[in-house]
Amino acid sequence: MELLYSNILPVGLEDNQKTIQDCFNEQIGSCDSVEIAVGYVSKASLEELDSLVEQHHIRHISLVIGMYYVEGMPESSYHAAVALNQKWREAGIGEI
Repeated sequence: MELLYSNILPVGLEDNQKTIQDCFNEQIGSCDSVEIAVGYVSKASLEELDSLVEQHHIRHISLVIGMYYVEGMPESSYHAAVALNQKWREAGIGEI
């Protein structure tokens, strides 16, 4: 087990601290299948995930997005998720 940190202000990283993003990027490099459940996404995070899937030749990806019931999903995130879902389904590698 390893303690991971967030590098978001006002909290900064100290020497030898590993970020959640560093760990995720390291781990996805050794995977051929990825399953993620997350509360919220952004358009940028979906684009980054798609880039990592392509870069590491992930053969199967499943992404579950939740927690938008009350306030609704931002339109840009919604359209990005719909487009990415279509791309992954057509490629036969996964879905959102």
